[in-house]
Amino acid sequence: MLGTFWYIFLKDNKTTTATFVKSGETKPVAVEETKTLATEYFTIKLPVTWENNGKKNPLATQVFYEFQDKKKNNDGRFLKVFVDVIPTDYPVDQVLTVYNDGRRLIPGQFSDDCASFNGAPKYNASNDANKTWLTSWQGIPFYCDIGNTWSQIGVVSKEGGYVQAMEGPKKEKHNFFFVYSDQNIRKKDKIFSDAINSFQPL
Repeated sequence: MLGTFWYIFLKDNKTTTATFVKSGETKPVAVEETKTLATEYFTIKLPVTWENNGKKNPLATQVFYEFQDKKKNNDGRFLKVFVDVIPTDYPVDQVLTVYNDGRRLIPGQFSDDCASFNGAPKYNASNDANKTWLTSWQGIPFYCDIGNTWSQIGVVSKEGGYVQAMEGPKKEKHNFFFVYSDQNIRKKDKIFSDAINSFQPL
């Protein structure tokens, strides 16, 4: 029998999706199971092995919720969701563009590593001024992290740059900024774009 059949099972805010394709024989292709994680400001869907590490306030200019993959050998994956207190000069290595309609975010494209952009300065460990570089991608300015080996991806939009102003069903307005880092050998940037697509302000 030809065709593709989808089976979706929903239980306790967890979603498991499997795809069955008939080509000689039926083989299931598993899609990563996710769960919804909630804070007082938003909900977001991440793989079931992820957990909320809580609210962090390391600097006066930074307040964020930190999420981490707790699976063995995958625990080098982190997602920071900044709320209202946002560093507008936060250096990142790549950006993910989004369209922000004020209630949800629609992911666009990932940039290349900004250190490979035309005109990027060469990293000089003895020169602090050389470690970040103001550049842009698709007309959206951001700060490029030239010297950091901890690779990070930030969300940007034409509507607000780093700052995503959003309103949820409670009619409360908040500003959000998102940073994803993946230090595993097999990087999964799609985790980030899927999470952004699921993001809901409260």
